[in-house]
Order: sequence, then C-alpha cells, then structure tokens
Amino acid sequence: MTEELERLARAATEGPWSVDERLEPECVRGRYDDIVVMETERLSDAAFIAAANPATILDLLAANRKMREAIERLMDAEFAKDWRTWSDERARLLLGVGPRFDAFMEARSALSTKEQPDV
Repeated sequence: MTEELERLARAATEGPWSVDERLEPECVRGRYDDIVVMETERLSDAAFIAAANPATILDLLAANRKMREAIERLMDAEFAKDWRTWSDERARLLLGVGPRFDAFMEARSALSTKEQPDV
C-alpha cells in the first residue's frame, strides 16, 4: 500500500493545493490556477483534500518509514538481549503475530528441548 500511495502522490498535480472559495462548487486547485484538482459541495471536504496534497502524503510516508526503521532498530536491540527469558506475551508485543513470532516460538522450543536433561 505504501508504494502505491507514494507512486500516486508523485504522479499527482503539483502543489501547493488550495481551496478556491470563489467558485461554486468548492474547488481545490493545484500549483497553477488553471488546474482544478477536484470539486466538492462541502468546504470542509475541499479543505481536507487540499491539506492531503502530494507533498504532505510524501512527508507522512517518509516519517512513517523513519519510525518503522527506528522500531526495527529497537526491536533488534531488544532481541539481542536474552530473548530466551521472554514470556509469550512479551514476544507477541515485540514481534507481533506472524512469521517473526512463529520463528521465535520455534527457536525457543528447540532451545528448551536441547536444555532438557537426558533421563
């Protein structure tokens, strides 16, 4: 979804976008006054759409990417600690449900099997 949204934002009419209240219905205009990005009956819709312009979307995607990278670094640092002592709840919180959690559970299970004394 992120890649598609970025592609669409890069292909959209250049900004800045603004609301043209002189016209009825309300219009959102692109960089050049002769480009109408969209028309709507409600000023609040036009204001929202103008605010969600391509530059804003690209900025939000970049901020989201940086946060995800920071989270990954924190998770890697946390995982480097003694993960064998993690509870299932802590593992779910840190890894989420999915392949990473499944791999954690398998590794912990294999480790606990190895640590069992032979009888």
